[in-house]
Amino acid sequence: NSFFEELQTDLLLLSEDFLINHPKIRSLGYKIEILEFEKRLKANKLLPKLNLEYNFLSNDPSVLNSFVNDNYKFGVNFSIPLFLRKERGALQLSKLKLENAEYEFVNRKLELNNKILALQRQFTSYQDQLQLVEELVDSYSRMLSAEERKLELGESSVFLVNTREKNLISVKLKQITLKQKLLTTRAELFRVQARFES
Repeated sequence: NSFFEELQTDLLLLSEDFLINHPKIRSLGYKIEILEFEKRLKANKLLPKLNLEYNFLSNDPSVLNSFVNDNYKFGVNFSIPLFLRKERGALQLSKLKLENAEYEFVNRKLELNNKILALQRQFTSYQDQLQLVEELVDSYSRMLSAEERKLELGESSVFLVNTREKNLISVKLKQITLKQKLLTTRAELFRVQARFES
């Protein structure tokens, strides 16, 4: 029972921090960051271009006198395209990609949260069922031992002892099946959470 109590405490330790650190959620977060950078890059392509140029036309830049005379070139280049259809379309497309990635992020987070909650509820349900079945095993064991005592005293028959034993075996099989389902649910929960034990 202490093993299953430990599993229950594992379930209670889950928090919002877990979802933030989940590999799928982190990868979608990185995807959103990349798309935000892409959107800013596309927005910068809409800005006008300004180039400043300043070049000295001296053969020997080490000589101080060569900078004093008028041998230099200075220029300003300012340009803005008249039609920005392509750039505006690319910006709009990157905005839509970013919005889509944000929706996917929220959707995936909700899916994971719902899946984890469902598995937690399933785990708790199996745990409750297992507790009831363990009580049944105890009851059937006591009934079998009482029936065996009655048989020794001559107040019962072998048929009743066999029936009690058959019922006990049936309940023990249910107990084993529930333990298997409980452990399978735990493994599925760890898989969904992307947690691995060494």
